[in-house]
Amino acid sequence: MAITDDFEVIIHSNGKRATEYDDDDNAETNATTHPPKSNHIVKYIEAVPGEFFEFHYRIRHPRRTLKNNGISFDFYVNGDYVKGYVRELSD
Repeated sequence: MAITDDFEVIIHSNGKRATEYDDDDNAETNATTHPPKSNHIVKYIEAVPGEFFEFHYRIRHPRRTLKNNGISFDFYVNGDYVKGYVRELSD
């Protein structure tokens, strides 16, 4: 599960929680392009052709976490960009 202190993401594949893996090959690149303060996390799952995916996310303390900030998601499948999403605090 990709997780920071205030945010977690769980990926389900075909109705079951997917096993997530770190990208050890690109650890140095990720550290360089996304500094620690950016809270940037990359995880990978094994995909089975034809299965559906669900992304579940939870923001703990949204007023504190999103105050003057937002959260963005970029989804890639087989290295191809699929969709982006930005969540900001709404009153």
